[in-house]
Amino acid sequence: MNKELLPDRRKNLENISGLQVRVRKEKGQSVYEFYNGKTPVFAAFTYPKAKNFAIGVAYGSRSKTS
Repeated sequence: MNKELLPDRRKNLENISGLQVRVRKEKGQSVYEFYNGKTPVFAAFTYPKAKNFAIGVAYGSRSKTS
């Protein structure tokens, strides 16, 4: 698989959630960590779980402003 064709998952999660996202490796897996400033908010071991969390954060943020 050509790595250039893959989207930048970290940036995608940041754009969806509005939170800072850091990606690190643990036991051969990527761990997606969400931060509000320096405060850790959530960590997920799979991209689908991280994306669902980001969508939930975005939905919750929109609901409060409406």
